[in-house]
Amino acid sequence: MNKISFNYEGRELAVDIIYRKRKNISLKVSPKENIQIIAPHKVSSDLLKKVLQDNSKWILSKLNKFKHFDDTIIKRDYEDDEIYYYMGKQYKLKILKDMNLQNKNNKNYNYIELKGDNIEIRTNNWEKDHLKESLKKWYKLRSEEIIMDRIDYLRSKSDDFRKIEPNLVKVKEQKKIWGSCNTSKNIYSVP
Repeated sequence: MNKISFNYEGRELAVDIIYRKRKNISLKVSPKENIQIIAPHKVSSDLLKKVLQDNSKWILSKLNKFKHFDDTIIKRDYEDDEIYYYMGKQYKLKILKDMNLQNKNNKNYNYIELKGDNIEIRTNNWEKDHLKESLKKWYKLRSEEIIMDRIDYLRSKSDDFRKIEPNLVKVKEQKKIWGSCNTSKNIYSVP
């Protein structure tokens, strides 16, 4: 991976250059002052520096947002009082162990709901992997509900949207985009 640096308001910023088979240049800013510029092969470093300089205010605004980012919340133990986010708000995880919960099709069963400032999981299996998968499913279901609500809202406000009926709305893990819609009218979004 190549590196480049540029100076903005007296601050020297290091940037990783990633060359790929593509037509455009994009920027990515992530925690720990990690800046990447993704560019087509054969783009000159002078052009990349110009792109960085032209977007320097945006880059600094993103870096400032990550200043107080605590990456320890990414490492999950799935234990009581861990912090999780839902709709931009912090919640504490509460695991309520209940051996009386049963489901005739599945011996591992749980019920998840928001209660006050907590995400409560009532479960008969408190193993880390089970809790992780259960929370993942819960986030996906909530995301699908929110997307459908937004689609219904937009359809009620616009004649153009009334004509559009999605074929499929699916929430899935995607690393590079937040969402997409294809010609088959399938909408894909991240949880």
